[in-house]
Amino acid sequence: MKNKLYSNIFRVAAAGFWLAAGVARGQLGVTVAVNNPTPVTNALGRNLPGNNGNPSGAARVEIRQWGGGIVKPDPDTREGNDALNPPAGEPTYMGHDVLGDNPGQFSKQFDRSELEAGPYFARVYDADAPRDAIYYADSAAFSLPADPNETTINVAFGPLRWVFTGEVDGDDDGDGIPNAMENEVTYTNPDSWDTDGDGWDDRFEVLNDQLDPQESTPILVELHAPQPESLPPLGHSVSWWTIPGVAYRLEFHPTQVDAAGGDYVDVWADPAPGAEKVEDVDWVMDESPTGFFRVKAFPYGIP
Repeated sequence: MKNKLYSNIFRVAAAGFWLAAGVARGQLGVTVAVNNPTPVTNALGRNLPGNNGNPSGAARVEIRQWGGGIVKPDPDTREGNDALNPPAGEPTYMGHDVLGDNPGQFSKQFDRSELEAGPYFARVYDADAPRDAIYYADSAAFSLPADPNETTINVAFGPLRWVFTGEVDGDDDGDGIPNAMENEVTYTNPDSWDTDGDGWDDRFEVLNDQLDPQESTPILVELHAPQPESLPPLGHSVSWWTIPGVAYRLEFHPTQVDAAGGDYVDVWADPAPGAEKVEDVDWVMDESPTGFFRVKAFPYGIP
């Protein structure tokens, strides 16, 4: 009786050791993680959305067999071709198993047996369902590593493509926002780089919380002249409201007529230090008591 009891205990202990060894072996040699080290961004430079544990609203990621080559999404359903590019496992999403807020990356674990019919490729949509997507991107082909101790497959995505054509979207007005995004996301005019005509390009206005691409926000320049009764007299100054960090140039044209294309003198140029810029221009007025001031803004730096 005693011998039988010890024998059963030994069998349980041995089984427990085998299970523990099986877990370790599964982590090192049976599973493999597919991920993208380089974040995927949209045309505005923002990472595709998605946070770990919250697939709602996150960019959908699919792993599919390469088959005879990548087939673009169906233009009606925006779905992939399951017959020619069968999916490998269930879809995942951007942010899955990755730390950070909207990292633009994903990681998904597979049993090695799930990736033995390669090669494969990864596809990401810019929405949580293909039917809601405007763009998608595919990775290059990859295969299961021959070495079972290699547990990571890094993929890199190509450019975003329009789901209806499978081609990279055009940018007819050259404002840095592709046509379909202007029509369906920013609601700006794809034929005008400055939809509201205020001199700020649409891309800069979309990215800047202080501006609205649908509402004109001109630069209003005001000249402050000295008052005769002031003792001592106040000096001349020019002021305008600014966007902190944006570079501006104050210029002066020393004639009574604002000649288009005439020579302007640089008075001040730098990134704006705050919400309003006031510049002393007494030295300008002393040299040329008549003329025109103008301000130019350079969202991407003074050329």
